[in-house]
Amino acid sequence: MNPNSFIENLETGLQAKLVDVKELVPGNLASIVSQWSVNLGISDFDLALFSILLVSITLTALVVGWYLRRFGKKKWLGYIISSIGFLPILPIMMAGTLVYWMGKQYWKGGKVRSNNESAPKNPRKEGSSIDDWEQALKGLERVQS
Repeated sequence: MNPNSFIENLETGLQAKLVDVKELVPGNLASIVSQWSVNLGISDFDLALFSILLVSITLTALVVGWYLRRFGKKKWLGYIISSIGFLPILPIMMAGTLVYWMGKQYWKGGKVRSNNESAPKNPRKEGSSIDDWEQALKGLERVQS
């Protein structure tokens, strides 16, 4: 069996499967993939194949790195391979961290109000908590009327 014929058979088989999968993909996602492939100057098949290869290499590096760190004698090699596996995931992790940090800053800045507005801001130490709540409720009644 000729290696080139094997690769050609594999490519035609994968392209046939990709056409079947494209029928299931919603129109918006298919147009995004097509637009990316046009911008990059490659076909849809090559873009899908690249994505599959990137995900499989990433997962393989993470699993091999974990295995070497857990069971291997050269733990430093496991750390290196795991860090290589984390590189494609790093932008997603950074974006998630940025969104979390911005949301936290937005919440702290007073843009979002909590449900505990009726709680007293500076409770007295000598009074009981029930007295503080009564005063807070009286203050709210004065504000509402």
